[in-house]
Amino acid sequence: MNKRVRESNRYSVQSLKIIDMVTKEAQQDPKGRLFMTHKGMVDLSRVEILHFGTDTIRQLYKGIPRKGLLKQLDYALDTDGLFSLLDHSFSVSKMGKMSGYRYKLQNNALGIIILVASYYASLETEGTHLKIEVSPHFIMKRRSETTNFLHRFAKQCLERGWQASAVAIHLCCDFQGWQPAKDFLDKFVTRTKNIKAYLGVSEARFNLSEVATTYGDGQSFTFGKADALQVCLYRKDLEIDKHDKTDFWHGVWGEKHNPALPVWRIELRFHHTVLNELAQGMGIKNATTAYRWYPYLREIWSYGLNNNRLESTTHTLAPIWQLLRDDAPDNLRAKYAFIPCVREKKSVSPSVVRNIANLLGNMVSLYARQRFSIDELWEYVQGLHIFPLIKTHLRDTGKSLDFLRDKLESSMVDRYLIGKAA
Repeated sequence: MNKRVRESNRYSVQSLKIIDMVTKEAQQDPKGRLFMTHKGMVDLSRVEILHFGTDTIRQLYKGIPRKGLLKQLDYALDTDGLFSLLDHSFSVSKMGKMSGYRYKLQNNALGIIILVASYYASLETEGTHLKIEVSPHFIMKRRSETTNFLHRFAKQCLERGWQASAVAIHLCCDFQGWQPAKDFLDKFVTRTKNIKAYLGVSEARFNLSEVATTYGDGQSFTFGKADALQVCLYRKDLEIDKHDKTDFWHGVWGEKHNPALPVWRIELRFHHTVLNELAQGMGIKNATTAYRWYPYLREIWSYGLNNNRLESTTHTLAPIWQLLRDDAPDNLRAKYAFIPCVREKKSVSPSVVRNIANLLGNMVSLYARQRFSIDELWEYVQGLHIFPLIKTHLRDTGKSLDFLRDKLESSMVDRYLIGKAA
């Protein structure tokens, strides 16, 4: 870290009671939540670090596409669009040159995207012809076996002699009890000239431009480009609701999570070229897989926050940044583990409720147009596979099945009367 950047001394309530006999000053506590700045004491005892770990892994492989693979993918595109690898089904799509790869295999339930056949290398010669991206819930289920699992996919896609060539890693920290001030951008120091502030959740990874028009301002900041070290700060609680990941992340955050408070995420996205340079500087050999980086997560996290930092005043590190830099990695639950294993039990999130309401609304319109009775509609609704989910939502909101039936009947009558079902 630049020596010119000052940090705050840290204290706890307990350490303040202990006076050093030589210096006549209170004893410092390296994990204390009281930060002594030149303006006075800053209390961060209400900041709760909910999670620290790896959000995404992008593993690159060098080799030659396996003979016959591309023909099989083309055949899948011409038929049902499905392809099987290691007993897992993938949706196949053809990619444009902007993506860098010719084919994409995607399985969201598994949490994996496989890009095959680079546009920038001959298909008959060795090149970076395979990139595999995995999601947090994939990492959770595989834990330290993630790298070996990806290698098995590489073996299916590339000829003999393939090798892992590089890896990109996204580290993240979720926390509560803090809000960025209005002058956040003014006090943020970064080497990059690329800065974006969104009205809502960052679109950089999650494509949430529609959310940006709904939620208030100052809820997402992105610094840097995707092909370097990119730093993002955004409202994670808004993003998980949009993508129906509420149950998963609430399970990760555990009892420390307060649903009434916003959850902020600071995310460091290390492009593989950045990790290659860091590996050279740190003397790490063969740092081409996520597994090789496990022991160095704290080091690269500190590097990212030192070079992209929030300052309280010029050349003075903001206490919140100091806390996240130094304490967040302590939340790794086990050595070399990314995130804890949690049981994901689906609840009825707001986005699910909206989808159910749209479904029932469309059904009412269709049944009314065909002059079906409310009894026929109600019989069909009760036979839906998602009917248990509907009952759960009614129970959670204190409503009965009779309430829903009456609501559907009223909607059908309304459509008859105003002529939409004519």
